[in-house]
Amino acid sequence: MIEPEELAEKTGYTRPHTVHCMPGDNVVVSMLGDREGAGAGGFAVLDARTFELKGRWENGGGQPPFNYDFWYQPRKNVLVSSEFGEPNAYEGGFDIEDVGAGRYGQRLHFWDLAERRLEQTIDLGENGLIPLEVRWLHDPEAEAGFVGAALSSNMFRWHRPNGSWEAEQVISVENVELEGWPLPGGVPGLITDLLVSMDDRFLYFQNWLHGDLRQYDISDPANPRLTGQLWLGGLLGKPNDAGRDLNGGPQMLQLSLDGRRLYVTNSLYSTWDNQFYPGLRSWLLRVNCSPDGGMEVDPGFFVDFHDRADGPARAHEVRLQGGDCTTEISNELRQPCRGAPDTPGSRRRRGRSAIAGDDRAVMNPPGAHIGGIPIEETLGSFGPALLIALGAAMAILRARFRRVRSRRRTREARRPGAAESR
Repeated sequence: MIEPEELAEKTGYTRPHTVHCMPGDNVVVSMLGDREGAGAGGFAVLDARTFELKGRWENGGGQPPFNYDFWYQPRKNVLVSSEFGEPNAYEGGFDIEDVGAGRYGQRLHFWDLAERRLEQTIDLGENGLIPLEVRWLHDPEAEAGFVGAALSSNMFRWHRPNGSWEAEQVISVENVELEGWPLPGGVPGLITDLLVSMDDRFLYFQNWLHGDLRQYDISDPANPRLTGQLWLGGLLGKPNDAGRDLNGGPQMLQLSLDGRRLYVTNSLYSTWDNQFYPGLRSWLLRVNCSPDGGMEVDPGFFVDFHDRADGPARAHEVRLQGGDCTTEISNELRQPCRGAPDTPGSRRRRGRSAIAGDDRAVMNPPGAHIGGIPIEETLGSFGPALLIALGAAMAILRARFRRVRSRRRTREARRPGAAESR
């Protein structure tokens, strides 16, 4: 158990969020706040074998004012991080005045992975307000990825064409005027999550307030092409595609390794849930995805967390037991197509063509909750949240170990004379 006091004493940070297993037997966790609940832009690092808290991950130098999600590309020696805002601003609910006061972020940050040093920052401006989830392409040689700006409801692609990082807006979701909406400018989509399939073929994201889930073909990453859209609740009153009444809107997403099954939950953050969807009933549903584009809701899979015996609870983040499109940094660990050469092109195709389709969802409590509170909402009591983050990291490490061991046994079995030696 890592107590809150130890975390604050050794790092000066609070409010843990994203966790990744990192090079050097480290587990790294993005931290969103300081001791007083103001913004913070750093990371905590733990020993991956002993889970001893080592301290801060970053190695001096400049530091962002805010933090949220992060992702890294080992072969390119780079880590990218995004920005949410001050915990003191968002924990009590959303106030548009806090945006103008600079209490929410609008920047992307690129770090030297080996030196743990901030190298470049891109200000996305008013079109990039509150950039949350970041996703590299899974090709280990890729120098590009996507980030969704939640409040501006725009999707940006970052890339490095001439030695420095650039970000360009590639998808825009227009605000919609709605009678009774209390904020100026109409209802934003509010892009709070996005995914890239393991073969880098499709981009998925949702608009929590509008209520739609989208699928884009990103074979040309600079020019995404809409290939699927489902309505799953939301504030706009659109007829939904689930075949049942849905409260709230699509929020967190998770995609199976083969790209065929997409899991969707509807809880963002309890104070925001209560502000925009009073009386929210939480659910989990599954969407079947065609390998050639297109989506449909699976009518036989639906979980209602409101009427649980120990509920109600609110489902947030989903993890699949054998790995998924956010636990896997790169698709180079995927087995190549049988008989196909191991080329960059074949690596791109592995996610859809070579991975079995048995999903076992791992959720906290079954969403991402502790005692009915989402993980992000344990920010004030971040000891339990960190334990769950560590548990997730251990699950990822165990899954990767099993895959490596299985591949090793397969290679040994295929060696000439292997049968005789046994």
